[in-house]
Amino acid sequence: RKLVEIKRQASHDFLAIAHRHTDMQPMLKDFIAATKKMTGCKAAAIRVMDQQGHIPYSYQDGFEAEFCEIEDKLSVDLDEGLCVKVFRNEIDSTMPYFTEHGSFFVNDLLTDASGHKDISELCIHNTCNRFGFRSLTLVPIRLGKQTLGLIHAADRRENTFSPDKVEILEAAAMQLGATITRLRAEEALKSAYQVLEDRVLERTAELSKANENLTAEIDVRRRAEVRLRDSRNMLQTLIDGITDALILVDRDMRVRMINSGAAQFYGFQSHKEVIGQKCFNAAGTMGSCRDCEIPQAVKRGQPHTFERPGLTDEKKLEQVSVYPIKEKHNEIGGAIVRISDITEERRFERQLIQSEKMASLGILVSSIAHEINNPNS
Repeated sequence: RKLVEIKRQASHDFLAIAHRHTDMQPMLKDFIAATKKMTGCKAAAIRVMDQQGHIPYSYQDGFEAEFCEIEDKLSVDLDEGLCVKVFRNEIDSTMPYFTEHGSFFVNDLLTDASGHKDISELCIHNTCNRFGFRSLTLVPIRLGKQTLGLIHAADRRENTFSPDKVEILEAAAMQLGATITRLRAEEALKSAYQVLEDRVLERTAELSKANENLTAEIDVRRRAEVRLRDSRNMLQTLIDGITDALILVDRDMRVRMINSGAAQFYGFQSHKEVIGQKCFNAAGTMGSCRDCEIPQAVKRGQPHTFERPGLTDEKKLEQVSVYPIKEKHNEIGGAIVRISDITEERRFERQLIQSEKMASLGILVSSIAHEINNPNS
């Protein structure tokens, strides 16, 4: 009856440990403490296999540092020895120190190892014996057919582990296997979540930086647009102050800007209605002007002035001055065309010439009349 109570209490303690923990190390620490309390041993450890096939001590209490340094380097693929054989389940359960579950226990390691050749062959490293441990048990931690690790308990006293205590440890090892698997899955989930969270934070930071850069770029462009608009308005104001018609054309003879004088000269309702049109279309002609000298002057890149009949009124006379504009790399980008109505100027010149002719004729007639009237003088 007392044994039943001990098993029940131990099962309750190990089950409580398995369910209350969410982190591996605190769980293993409590499990080792419960193992030492239940068995009465002075040293206990748990080996858990890592991804490289090693079975280091994930947690231990009671073993010397030198002992742990020796035993912490075992590999299930490269090493032999008792711990590795129990882990790989390479045992003979008919032998008195093995259980049906595959656990190993001995209560007088010195006597049994010297008296049984098979034990001495299993204990290749003989580390426990060399460090003075007499009682030893190794219980595999399994989940289904998969072995996850080992419970390693030892004591320098004899007769520490009874079959009943080993049986309790075997039941606890089954709970431990499920708990280790659960905590590993939770840790992997936490790690994946952390990686995802880090990536989200990193991406958020990148997007924030990109947004800051974009905002700064938009601000720079907006200010550049304001400066450009102000410069354009200032330029428009300057050319509007010139009474002659001024037209800015590109190399394809498309209108880019005109002043108020040009709008009034050609009868445009708005500056915007002609922007982007060919200059001859803006002037109201059906096709390109015959023998127009403006494109040739732009191509030559040299200022040029010529006279022509008015485009909208052939009775008028226009003086056209072309001033080519050089852009980057010294390339011709277009021209400023100034158009002046010189009809009245030319008419006045003709009248002046006619008046000068009449005055000269009057002087000539007067001289002839004087010579006739005064032949001797």
